[in-house]
Amino acid sequence: MSFKQIVLGTFVFCNLVFADSDPPPLDLAISNALEHMRNSEYREAEPLLRAALKELDGQPDPDPRRGPVLNNLGATRYYLGDLAEAENLYLRARAEMKANPDGNYASVITNLGMLYLRAGNFESAESLLEEALNIHQRDPGRDSPEAASDLSHLADLHRRTARYNEAEREARRSAAILSHAGGDRRIALGDVLQTLASICQAQGNLVESERLNHRALELRESALDAADPRIAASLASLADLRVHQNRYDEAEQLLKRALAIWRRAFGDRHFNVAAVLNNLAQIYKVTNRHAEAENFYRSALEAWEWSLGRSSVDYALGLANLADLYRIEGRLYASAELYRESLAILEPRLGSAHPNVVAVKAGLDQAVRANRRQRENTVDFRALLRK
Repeated sequence: MSFKQIVLGTFVFCNLVFADSDPPPLDLAISNALEHMRNSEYREAEPLLRAALKELDGQPDPDPRRGPVLNNLGATRYYLGDLAEAENLYLRARAEMKANPDGNYASVITNLGMLYLRAGNFESAESLLEEALNIHQRDPGRDSPEAASDLSHLADLHRRTARYNEAEREARRSAAILSHAGGDRRIALGDVLQTLASICQAQGNLVESERLNHRALELRESALDAADPRIAASLASLADLRVHQNRYDEAEQLLKRALAIWRRAFGDRHFNVAAVLNNLAQIYKVTNRHAEAENFYRSALEAWEWSLGRSSVDYALGLANLADLYRIEGRLYASAELYRESLAILEPRLGSAHPNVVAVKAGLDQAVRANRRQRENTVDFRALLRK
């Protein structure tokens, strides 16, 4: 079963329009919240945004800052692992700003699309990300940095749905736009190069994936604090490559560094913490440390259940990985049950031809066949056949 890719796209924060008649403390609180978010300090930003939203809700007339504040609060909840509240906040922000579909509206559409991408709702995610791209291509232009970010998000979506040719074209176009854009684009360029590295790896081009992984990490390290979660995402992606190169000791150390950053930032129940735990379990499985692998798989499933729910693609892939472990250990009935549960989630979401669905079906078939052979080789079963 596949190694679980970390997903940490950079969400878009809305630019806020401050009304001159409003009291300065509210403006200051919103500005401080945005500064915390730029530094990935989402726990610090959240109470400031909630207080600002409460004040804006109490005003008798509509305020142009309400939609952006809802969007930015949604981003803090997403990064802290609460996708249900994040979705609700984004939907409220979209309703606030739909009458005037400007750049801030496109930001909300982008964020909602990325949330659905994370949750495995790929059809809705693609529709929203294409809508955002269309807005950004109208104004300020086809090759704007905003359009490049949309292309990067679409590339990640198409990578996750195994549409690798589309994904590579979009990622390379995005990288070309950002490389020639003015201003400091290191973080955005690091994001798209990380996605491109994953695409190249999925296509078997490990040399190019290695180069892109290191370049993405360099860009992020030059622009971010060493404890920023996006650094952890780069470390985890490089660990994924090391697993494909059978360099398990290096992969384990990279993942442990990433896990420490994630846990410090977001606690134990975040979906990317779950992905790192799953990936460590994968290493322990292939290096015959089965007891550790099972413990880490179960911890990953608990975190995914809390953050994404039992019907999510990630949770289903975690079930399949645990099923693989049980099959290897000869716990065949339990293995088959987990494969079936995983398949019931994955096939409607991904389609029968997706590589992960094909892999789960193959694992289920192996477990069933092995279980049949195991039963046929027992003394009681052979005796029954002779009667």
